[in-house]
Amino acid sequence: MLIYILRLSKQTRKFTLMKKRSLIGLASIGLLFGLTFSGCGRQPGFTNFTMPVIMPAIQQTNNFHTMALPGEILVKQKDGSPLASSFFSQIGIKVIKRVNVLDINVVKVPTGVTMDAALQKLNSDPSVEYAEPNYIRKANISVNDEKRKEQFALDKIQADKAWDITMGNNSVVVAVIDTGADIMHPDLVNQVVEGYSSVRNNAKWVDDNGHGTHVAGIIAAIANNGTGIAGLAPKCKIMPVKVLDKTGSGNDAGISEAIVWAADHGASVINMSLGGPGESKTLEKAVNYALKKNVIVCAAMGNEGNNYVNYPAAYQGVIAVGATDEQDNVTQFSNYGKWIAVTAPGAQILSTFPTYDVELNQYGYSKNYAVLDGTSQATPYVSALSALVRSKFGKISPSSVMTKIKKGADDLGAAGFDEKFGYGRINAFKTLK
Repeated sequence: MLIYILRLSKQTRKFTLMKKRSLIGLASIGLLFGLTFSGCGRQPGFTNFTMPVIMPAIQQTNNFHTMALPGEILVKQKDGSPLASSFFSQIGIKVIKRVNVLDINVVKVPTGVTMDAALQKLNSDPSVEYAEPNYIRKANISVNDEKRKEQFALDKIQADKAWDITMGNNSVVVAVIDTGADIMHPDLVNQVVEGYSSVRNNAKWVDDNGHGTHVAGIIAAIANNGTGIAGLAPKCKIMPVKVLDKTGSGNDAGISEAIVWAADHGASVINMSLGGPGESKTLEKAVNYALKKNVIVCAAMGNEGNNYVNYPAAYQGVIAVGATDEQDNVTQFSNYGKWIAVTAPGAQILSTFPTYDVELNQYGYSKNYAVLDGTSQATPYVSALSALVRSKFGKISPSSVMTKIKKGADDLGAAGFDEKFGYGRINAFKTLK
């Protein structure tokens, strides 16, 4: 049975979650897969982003190239001029609203008359002071999440612009197959649907390690609630599925069981920030089961900094994710190979952490929020982007979602696909646009 173990690092010191004697005992039956963490919380901050606004169809004019309501024009009559000019009656323009204080008429141009033609004709009419399109203005709301400014990854992948398109949909559920989640965390409360646990003696999906809560926050931490951070898909839901115990270890049987459960219980996307080099037909069968159920599967490339094949990332149809840093370099720990799909920010990633004592606290990680490194942290950005794609485009196939994400990525490294970056570092805005 393949054992998964999380390796930790803080600054230049590295710790393991198992005592040395435990590692010796496990070495004969399992191989290590490193999910590297580092750092701790930083000073709070905030920034601005544009909230999406539901709007009618838009129309552009040749002169202004600005979004405007189709067929609507604002008209200001000259003082003393009659409301209905000869042109009004000639082409059938109708007044649909009047702003009395400003002496402005909102008029509707009939079908068959272009905006440019109507504007030109109105502005040449002696009775009209001016005529202009009824431009659309978007609400600009300042996110008050205190630590949003520290989330460089969201800036790097153009999350603010992506949120103008969609922040997700609560019918889109991301299963986080991991160590569980702190469902009462102030940035995750009400973001979680019923979960599952395949870990013995743990009937619930309580996170006793910390890793799963961190992954969950990257995906769907509540935005604009005055607390902590913002997830990339804050309007989507999290399904916590516990397959790793408090030490961060689990096995193929439990993971495969959990994949099937998640696929059968409404998951749109499955995030697996775990893996190992041992190829398993059982695990592959579970992954294929999910893919056939139209579930998108994302998995971490691994943290050994080599090209050893890791599973489930290397299975056909899985979106395999490597990690980049704030300068858009591939991190030293990120695995690489021909099975990689894309990369995403995975160094110094701030996210939610359990509000109670867990295993990782003894290695220097604080409660509530923490900064971790790893392809574990890169993968949930891709899972969240997959959820946004599903929110916008509906239940398109996993392969179609992967194609959109690849095509929308910022090509880094060698031109086109390469084994370090894959098709590039993800760009949420370009993918959704």
